[in-house]
Amino acid sequence: MAVNDRDSGAPGGPQVLDIVLTGELVTIVGRGRFQVTARPGEVVGELLVRLGKDCHPWFATLPAGRGEDPQLGAVMVLLDGEQVSFPDGLRRPVGPGPLYLIPPIPGG
Repeated sequence: MAVNDRDSGAPGGPQVLDIVLTGELVTIVGRGRFQVTARPGEVVGELLVRLGKDCHPWFATLPAGRGEDPQLGAVMVLLDGEQVSFPDGLRRPVGPGPLYLIPPIPGG
């Protein structure tokens, strides 16, 4: 997976997507922000599975768990400022981003 690439600018070509993790997810994955190159036509579910293979296995737990982390609970996924619902939102095409992953907030 290409990380920190720049957008080619070509229609339908690769686009850079900011991935932002918050709270306990930063500790689990080991970083809070990075960039990936989204593949043309890629949907949210495919991206999460690919991140699980290429970056950290935690990402693949979301599609498999329907948005639930086995230990943390429901993780909010926001793409382009809109919440991604599970399982239907997994078929949503990846937009220009950013993609936020937010764990449950204790007491929230």
